Amino acid sequence: MVKSPDAFDFKAIPSLNKALVRELARCAYIERRENLIALGNSGAGKTHIARGLGLAAGQKGLSIGYIAAAALAVFGRRHNHRRALSGQPEKRGR
Repeated sequence: MVKSPDAFDFKAIPSLNKALVRELARCAYIERRENLIALGNSGAGKTHIARGLGLAAGQKGLSIGYIAAAALAVFGRRHNHRRALSGQPEKRGR
């Protein structure tokens, strides 16, 4: 079940910064085209929070993307492998 940030039980995860979650739920970081990365131990609630923030963004009509770190790592390895096979040099900088 996906809960909006307003419905989170912050007592269940006392280390979670309630003010930060509420600020993120305003979605200003999305409008600024910034990324959000959640780090923590397994079972810390990262996916729960990410899904809730995604719900908040969707309710505001914003488009979002979500990818787990493991899937991102696989994507990166495949991308690097394809680039190596094609002979394209690695791009550095902006």
